Amino acid sequence: MMQIDFAGKITRDEFLRASKVIFARYRKAFRWIIGVSLLILFLYLAPYLIDHKSFSGQLQYMIGPILFLVTILFYYFFQPYLAARRMNHPSNPYKDHVSGYLSEDELVFCYTNSKSNLLWKGFTNFVLKHDVLILYRSNTSVILLTKSMFTSPEDWDNCLALVKSKIPNQ
Repeated sequence: MMQIDFAGKITRDEFLRASKVIFARYRKAFRWIIGVSLLILFLYLAPYLIDHKSFSGQLQYMIGPILFLVTILFYYFFQPYLAARRMNHPSNPYKDHVSGYLSEDELVFCYTNSKSNLLWKGFTNFVLKHDVLILYRSNTSVILLTKSMFTSPEDWDNCLALVKSKIPNQ
């Protein structure tokens, strides 16, 4: 039975790269929200843009929609960076050394105060980007593995081959 060991600490840069990939899934929804918000803002402003005289008294009513749009834009562009800032949060298992192994039956993932034995059928998808492997258990639960966590390039290649054979990539 093949067992591929891994151990190491995920760097902030690797965590940021993974966060960018994870949040990229939500970019389409954010584009829709931004587009609809801009349309509503334009429809709201259209009468005032046509009649400049009534515009000056209505500026206070535009602050809410503009702040909403600015908040959505901020979240859209900076969410991966905000997630990377939470790298050292006590609930983040990647703030410390992680270890484990992959086998034909399961992925064993160990961190500070916990050990998880995860069967392959519990994973829904995987994404490989920039030497960071993201294993999805659900839309909000992921396991991160990086090339630097494996002792050799062959172990990393064996890990990728095993993951590709066990998890459907959608």
